[in-house]
Amino acid sequence: MITIQFREKKDAALLFQLIKEHNHPNTEHVHLNIIYEPKVLVKINFKESFETVISTVIIPVLLKYIIKIVEVRWMKEMIRNMFYFSDEEEQRQIMSIARSIIDGEKHEVPMISEMNEHLPREKMIENALQDFLTASVSFSFESFLQFRLKEYRFRLVQYIEAAIDEYKLEQEYQNFVENLRGYVYTKEALMETIHLVYEEEFFFFDRNLNEISHEELKYLIDEQLMQIEDIDTDSLVIAPLISIAPRTIYLYTDLMDHGLVQTIQNIFLERVVLQPLQSFKQIDGKMSN
Repeated sequence: MITIQFREKKDAALLFQLIKEHNHPNTEHVHLNIIYEPKVLVKINFKESFETVISTVIIPVLLKYIIKIVEVRWMKEMIRNMFYFSDEEEQRQIMSIARSIIDGEKHEVPMISEMNEHLPREKMIENALQDFLTASVSFSFESFLQFRLKEYRFRLVQYIEAAIDEYKLEQEYQNFVENLRGYVYTKEALMETIHLVYEEEFFFFDRNLNEISHEELKYLIDEQLMQIEDIDTDSLVIAPLISIAPRTIYLYTDLMDHGLVQTIQNIFLERVVLQPLQSFKQIDGKMSN
């Protein structure tokens, strides 16, 4: 028999329910009993062989419980108590980024991706449970979490650190975009319309589809941009575009997710008219004829 002691009644009740609902034939070979007084205990008896029930029912359910409940609780505590983010909105955003990192949606964090491939966090928990659980064991769940999952807990710290780095970069990016947007929307337009084509590199055209050379773009760059932090005045995309401050930008590309394409949209908002690359080729062809 396995006896697990919990600190909170709701945690014991949740584990009890998760085992009951576990979708595996061997679940019917598990007999459960939950006790609330004087200690909060979940007692697990087996009608089938110990190894079979442990591998197909108990470990999968405990793994699910730790991932769904404990992991979220720990990460929130780390953000608040270890990294001192007290604002609830900041906590929520960092937590959201951390979840994206854990789920593999953010491939730009190579160290984390390599760790996940080498030893997924699920496997870390599973290994700890396999090493610990025996046919007759009685233990405190809190003690198991504290002493047997140190490596897993450290992995969560690494996730949070990476998420905070991403969060700070995103905040810096948003401040950068807002500064440029404020500059653009208070500046007189040097040209009403710009046609901007992106295919491997950016090409500028005026309203008559005459290409604007690099030399002309450099000449157009406003020296006041030097006062805006993080702006690269050597850039021949953002800097001249900000300096021209067109009322309308026709942006032709098939690469909608490209970083600079998105930044241009974020700065100029409704001034940007996004079009497929083929649209420019059709317009250019008509103008040439």
